[in-house]
Amino acid sequence: MDRVSKAFTVALPELRNAAIQHDFRRLEDYTCWTQPLFQQVDHDLLETGARFHSFHRSVSLGAINLTRSHYSSGLRLSSTMEGHVLFTFNSSGTVIFQADKQESAPPPGGGVLMVTPTQGHYIRGKGGGILLTTTPAALVQTAQAMQGPLAAKRLRQRLQEPLTFFAYGSPREPSLPRSLLQSLHLVDSLLSPQGTVPAPLRLDDLICRQLVLMLCPELTADELGAGPASLSAGFDLLLEWLNSRLTEPVSLSEMEARSGYSRRALQRASQQRFGCGPLQWLRRRRLELALEQLSRADVGDSVAAIARRCGYLSPANFSRDFSRVYGRRPSEILVANQQRPDS
Repeated sequence: MDRVSKAFTVALPELRNAAIQHDFRRLEDYTCWTQPLFQQVDHDLLETGARFHSFHRSVSLGAINLTRSHYSSGLRLSSTMEGHVLFTFNSSGTVIFQADKQESAPPPGGGVLMVTPTQGHYIRGKGGGILLTTTPAALVQTAQAMQGPLAAKRLRQRLQEPLTFFAYGSPREPSLPRSLLQSLHLVDSLLSPQGTVPAPLRLDDLICRQLVLMLCPELTADELGAGPASLSAGFDLLLEWLNSRLTEPVSLSEMEARSGYSRRALQRASQQRFGCGPLQWLRRRRLELALEQLSRADVGDSVAAIARRCGYLSPANFSRDFSRVYGRRPSEILVANQQRPDS
């Protein structure tokens, strides 16, 4: 059984603005809801005659699904889980997973337990936590985009292990499990009253990358990829692709997949050619496009409209970046152009 010598209390996000919320008063209703994930063979309550009650809030981010759950009574499920990878964060009570003659009981506030597609038992005592679910294919695709085929192969091998526990570690020391938890809190803080997170932020991509690095920490130091010639060609193709998508959100994983570069190689190639990273170069190109549009804007144009057309979600961030680069506020250029006699 996986243990940590000392557990630190870590608060989990509550997802109070989640668009999907369920309040179950019968175990049968709960198991029907979880059937697509757990594919239960059998289920029962831990206490004979107990009254079942559970409450759940769910948020979907691309290939990532987050569910904050609270249970007023314990339950036991025997299941065959296929097609999903689970990461469970326990905030209170007992959680036990049993699979392939292994057992793990993550302590409350102690870390993250990964459960890969397998057959086994799930025991959930009175308490609560967060369940993060995704698919093996989504994680493998992210690993492939980050550092190529060898990284994807390594991840597939890690996903063969049925149970893996990742401790948060000391609060004074950075760790990938703690960074992942911080990202979940970021999702919670950005949830709108309608239960959505701005899609252009690509938080699903960030979380998938953190999961991959948590499973294969060696990828943070490796350079796995193609040779210099193919990478150079890939980088040129990437620039063409980025120039055609200056008005659209683009993630670092998409850049890696398009170029064939690993994350570090992409940063190095961009630094050598442009003196900055790929995201900084993309911002520079968007500001150049914005300057062009401000200089020939129509009477009805606004700074906010031009900012959106150049890939900025926030007019304030656009004005800040523009002023920093060009030394003038975008509104000054827009007004000056619109006041010209030939405008």
